[in-house]
Amino acid sequence: MSWTDDRMDDLDRKVDGIDQKVDHLGQRVDRLEVRADDLSREMHAEFRAVRSEIKSEFQAVRGETKSEFQAARGEIKTLMAVAIGGFITLFATMLGVIATTLTQL
Repeated sequence: MSWTDDRMDDLDRKVDGIDQKVDHLGQRVDRLEVRADDLSREMHAEFRAVRSEIKSEFQAVRGETKSEFQAARGEIKTLMAVAIGGFITLFATMLGVIATTLTQL
């Protein structure tokens, strides 16, 4: 065998080694892609669960707030009715005092 044949055999071995490394890297990339897809699906599922939980909690808080505002409105209406009743009573009393004063003059 000549030195060129030895040289070609050496280059062939090196190329085979590089091919094996490339194949190995390709397999690792494939595994990483599968893992990334799995993680992406898990993340989306978790986000959907969190979104659903937040939405239901928000609806509960919204319902509580709405009922509290309705109760507050009812109390305000009651206070307004009492205030108007008191004003009318005061006004009627003032008219009575004025009428009594005028009749005594």
